[in-house]
Amino acid sequence: LRGMKPFLWLIGLTVVLHLVLAQSAAEGLDAGLTYGARLFLIIWFSTLFTLTTSPLDLIRGFRKTFGPLARVGLPVDELALMLLIFIRMLPIIDEEGRRISEAQKVRLLGDEPDTWSFRIKKVKAILIPLFYNTLRRVEGLAVAVSMRGLGSREKSRVLKEMRFRFADYLGLGLAAIIAYLSARL
Repeated sequence: LRGMKPFLWLIGLTVVLHLVLAQSAAEGLDAGLTYGARLFLIIWFSTLFTLTTSPLDLIRGFRKTFGPLARVGLPVDELALMLLIFIRMLPIIDEEGRRISEAQKVRLLGDEPDTWSFRIKKVKAILIPLFYNTLRRVEGLAVAVSMRGLGSREKSRVLKEMRFRFADYLGLGLAAIIAYLSARL
């Protein structure tokens, strides 16, 4: 539940907006709590899903789900590779952003006023080097991928065939029950 902390403002804003925009306070409170609870459950279950599923299994599931669209020309394998690279790059980009942020804090030792223009300057001082370093990494990765022959038109092979098991059906049933109950709220 610690992972929910950054989203509490969004859930609170949902409840408050429903209270303010509703015709009556009771109706607004009911709708606000309903949608706030739904939002909480969506975020919590997606967090739980990503914590319990390996990135490789996510990609395998993506390929299995969207595989039939390859027949109509959708490059499913390339999209799966892009998704995998994106998932693998997130911690690296996060670490790089923290490192750049720490370096910028050290450079800005003076007492600057806490104004919007100064905040924008601080964000620019972090984002510009972060984008530059990220693009440099991505360019190197693109060269490595093309050198390995990925992107060529040969058919790729799936290393591990995925099948639905009892736990998958159980999880799908549980999700359907929760969706049904939340829709009735």
